[in-house]
Formats: sequence, C-alpha cells, structure tokens
Amino acid sequence: MARPVERIAEINYGKELWKIAVRIHHKWNVVSNNKEHFEMIFIDKLGDDIHAGVPTPHVSVFNEKSLLGHTYTVSNFKVVPYVLAFKASVHKYMVKFTAGTSVIDEDKHEILPKPTVFTSFSDIITGKFVKDVLLDVIGMVDSIGYAQTESGAKKQQISMVLRDHINNMLNCTLWESYADQFIRFNKDRVDASVPTIVLLQYAKVKEEGKYPLFVTNTYNVTLLCVDADFPIMKDSIER
Repeated sequence: MARPVERIAEINYGKELWKIAVRIHHKWNVVSNNKEHFEMIFIDKLGDDIHAGVPTPHVSVFNEKSLLGHTYTVSNFKVVPYVLAFKASVHKYMVKFTAGTSVIDEDKHEILPKPTVFTSFSDIITGKFVKDVLLDVIGMVDSIGYAQTESGAKKQQISMVLRDHINNMLNCTLWESYADQFIRFNKDRVDASVPTIVLLQYAKVKEEGKYPLFVTNTYNVTLLCVDADFPIMKDSIER
C-alpha cells in the first residue's frame, strides 16, 4: 500500500520517513567556500511552507527535478532544526535532501501559488513582527540617498527612503546585484514624474538607531522595481 501524503505542518523529529506533496515557491543558489548548493521554499495545498536545502553533492541530481513553480511528491528526506539567523519560513524544522531523497510526480498536484502578504510599515516601525523571519514589503521611493555605484573597496550599494500609502517612512538599503538592478532601472526611467514602487520579498530588518533599516538578504531576496500609479501599491497592501 502506498504511503499517504502528509502535511508540511506535521513535519518533526518524530519519525524518519516523510512524504509530502509540494509546490516550489522560491528557489535560489548559495555559494559558500567556492561550493554551490541550492535551497527552496516548499508550500503545500494548505498554504504551509518549509525551507528545503540540497547540498552540493546532490545538486546535479536534483536541480532539473526541482523547477520553480512546479509541483512534486518529495519523500525520504532528512529533517533538521531550522536555526538560521534569518529564516524564510516560520517552521521549526527544515528539509535536507540526501542521496535517497525521491522527487517524482511533476505537476500532478493542484497546489495554488502562495499569495504575497506584505508586512506594513507601521508594524515594522513598532516592532510587531517576528525579528528572525524574512519579510515581504512594498513601498514608494520617496528619496534616494548614498549610492556606491561601482564595486571595489566597498560593496556596491544604494540607500533610499520608502513611503507607504499612509505616509509612513522606512529606510532601505540595497546591496551588490540588487543595488545594480535598482540603479540601472532608475537610470533608464522614461517618465520621472511617475512614482517608483519597490517590492521586496525575503528582506531582513536590521535595527539602526530609532528606526529599523531594511537590508536585502544577500542570497535569496526578490526585488521588483516598477513605475506605477500610487493606488497600485495601496491595493497591493490591502489585499
């Protein structure tokens, strides 16, 4: 008899063999000590998520079997404590692939994409958020400050102030490739009168003086810059 599919929320240390049906919500590469591996965020049909890591020795086996936005049945993985300083999921554990992990049934499960839930500027400013969990935020660029446009002795970076639809302000700093992405976007703008909206997924908050400072995560943040009418940002926050 086939093993039943289990919920992500049920994953714990209680047993060794698990079988889950998931959609790959996010995927990114990590380079450490000149070795590359990749990591993912799985979601299930109930909307729960968990961080999954594929170590370097197994990248060639699983990379093409783990496509962003696709669904799979994943089984026979290792469960380990989730102890990162900044986490992409609130789950207490994370999934580690092994040589015995199975990834099958591509796109045989109906699992909807996970909706983006933005943390409000008000909650960030007043500290009403989980400090070690990465957040999704959206804001209009109110002003641009210091910019290190060329990499060299200092990392490429750009600082700005973001404003929400009720005029709360939040400092934001983009680093390296994300700074370059924004700088190129800002340089190529055709109509400077239209507000620039910045959307950050998996951003971290760094305390700096009286107010927190948003700093993009160095390996898995998603950055979207668009010129758009201000109501678009308001509607996104209120959905």
